[in-house]
Amino acid sequence: KISAASGKFYTAAFSDEGPVNVIEDKVTTSPSKANLTFYNLTRFEAVDLFVPQAKTNAVAGLGPGQGKTVALKAPLTLDFAVLVDGEAKATVEAVKLSRGGGTTIIAIEKAGGIGLSAVESSISR
Repeated sequence: KISAASGKFYTAAFSDEGPVNVIEDKVTTSPSKANLTFYNLTRFEAVDLFVPQAKTNAVAGLGPGQGKTVALKAPLTLDFAVLVDGEAKATVEAVKLSRGGGTTIIAIEKAGGIGLSAVESSISR
């Protein structure tokens, strides 16, 4: 059973090995920016979410089980990579960021490494 509240946003993340994790997203509403939420659901310490086009991290030093939301200029389409100790472990390409919208990127354990996926936020009714 999951409790949800009006005006809140949630991410449901799951893997083949475990239960569904429901996490409350800490988003802001800005009509000119996109919310990007990144979750590190791996055992890896201090992972970075790197943006190759900008040559910078969108999120840096995120520990296991942690998440962080940042507001980015939009609209944009960007690639992202998860870095561990400066080495790319997984990538996701052509992630669309929309004004007033949200996107979640989740890093999970996959075959001893990291799997990365991006999902555009939506409101279910």
